[in-house]
Amino acid sequence: MGTGLSVASFLTLPFGAEKKVSDFTLVSGSVNFPVNDRLSFGLAGGFGFDTNGSKSMAVFDASGKFNYNDYLNANIRNRFKIGDDAQSYQLRVSPLSVSYPVGNCSIYLNPNCKVAYDFSSHKVTPSFSAFAGVAVPLKDGQEVDIEFEGYDLNKAVVGDLDKTSFSVNGIVKF
Repeated sequence: MGTGLSVASFLTLPFGAEKKVSDFTLVSGSVNFPVNDRLSFGLAGGFGFDTNGSKSMAVFDASGKFNYNDYLNANIRNRFKIGDDAQSYQLRVSPLSVSYPVGNCSIYLNPNCKVAYDFSSHKVTPSFSAFAGVAVPLKDGQEVDIEFEGYDLNKAVVGDLDKTSFSVNGIVKF
């Protein structure tokens, strides 16, 4: 079993010029339960807020990961968000993610499909997203991740670029 604490900061850059840039910070704790060397499950919970204090939310995750080999894995995440302007459930499936060591670091790519259900509007929204980044280990098991994420990439494919956004994420794991 492993536990962790992380602080993640997200700077979201919308593609449409009329949209505003947003930032959000999430402080979370997690516990992981390895079943064997290929399969593990995890639980996480956290609280997030934007820098001007106008939005906040609580996040609860349950996840699973299956390692195909040392570099390839599949993962699934169930997420509940409860916040000022959203109460939702999201199922994210990543059938093939890559993590590859380069020197002391590792680079990763995680394409994923999501289905979100908004409890207020009773709306179901499917989407395709992906994130890629580099994980840099520090001392005593600490780690810094810098990643780039594209949201709702399926909308860009059909020419609806105004509904696509990107974020630059910085994550510190303790």
